[in-house]
Amino acid sequence: MSTEKIEIKNLIEKVIKLDPKTYFDENYFKYIDLGSISQSKKCIEKIAPIKTNEAPSRARQLIRSNDVLVSTVRPNLNGVARISSEHDGAIASTGFCVLRPKADLLDSKYLFHWVCSYNFVRDMSHKATGASYPAVSDKIVKDSKIPLPPLDEQRQIAKILDKSNYLIDTSKNFNDLLDKLALSYFSQKVIDLCPDEKKLGDIVSFKGGGTPKKEIKEYWNGNIPWASVKDFKSNQLSTTKEYISHLGLQNSSANLIPIGTIIIPTRMALGKAAINSVELAINQDLKALIPKQKFITQYLLSALQIKKESIIKLGQGATVKGITIDVLKNVKIPFPSISEQKKISTSLEKINSLKKISQKSEKRSKEIKDSILMGFFQG
Repeated sequence: MSTEKIEIKNLIEKVIKLDPKTYFDENYFKYIDLGSISQSKKCIEKIAPIKTNEAPSRARQLIRSNDVLVSTVRPNLNGVARISSEHDGAIASTGFCVLRPKADLLDSKYLFHWVCSYNFVRDMSHKATGASYPAVSDKIVKDSKIPLPPLDEQRQIAKILDKSNYLIDTSKNFNDLLDKLALSYFSQKVIDLCPDEKKLGDIVSFKGGGTPKKEIKEYWNGNIPWASVKDFKSNQLSTTKEYISHLGLQNSSANLIPIGTIIIPTRMALGKAAINSVELAINQDLKALIPKQKFITQYLLSALQIKKESIIKLGQGATVKGITIDVLKNVKIPFPSISEQKKISTSLEKINSLKKISQKSEKRSKEIKDSILMGFFQG
């Protein structure tokens, strides 16, 4: 028998709206706006004190511990957070729908996991209006229904999902630690070896790409992976968000890049670098590094990662940073002998092997969590 679904509005308390200028005696107050929420971590990440006499017009909602905030703007991005005691008494933007569960009916953590769920996000996304600035109203959020098992069962479900999140976060933190370990090892080895530096343009040539015409449907949704900046999630490129056809490849400046090539962005996401594990095409914002002399690919990738901050600083542009090929050619790379590159790369590969195991663990944890969410929230 499926769990009964109840409208959220019947399970929450009213939230006070006020003007901070008349409510607070202090000169400053804590303000949570849409930018305070980490969409990936689902928590409040950035919050700064605001002068009371400079309170924004949207600063109107007094929040309490255990409240759940749901961003009503671009609901597909799922900007949500649960309020801890640290932020009790802060003021939230009216860009949030503040849900304050009735303690005898709805568990705060259970509610939080529900608003993070695929079912809730899909529902809100479908109900959003506005082409360029999609949003939902507080009423839409509160009128939506939530599966409501008994309170003890809600707490058990929330406890299980908390543990799932912990496992995922632990894997992420371990992956970050391994990345830092790899870069630290590489940096130290380079310092110890004191190798000569070479200009990047002396080591590689640069091969660009392009974008097939979007209005010609036959150019798209083929079987050729087509990489852009948004595909740079790690230092490995194995999948892409978009695909093009052979016709699209032939009728554009896109180029096929062979497996095992280092690819870097030259516009947006400067400083990132990745090696492709599948043959793919690239767009005009990416460049493939084609060897002009022998080097170990994993070594050069690590060298570029060490130079990340330097490359970012070389970028130009007021809003979108870009870097020219001429500038990239002059970036200096520590370049020891091939035998030393091999030694360094072998050690780095051992670290990468650990990371692959950890990534599989993280992926499996996410799959388990998704399965649990489907089981609990399918009612």
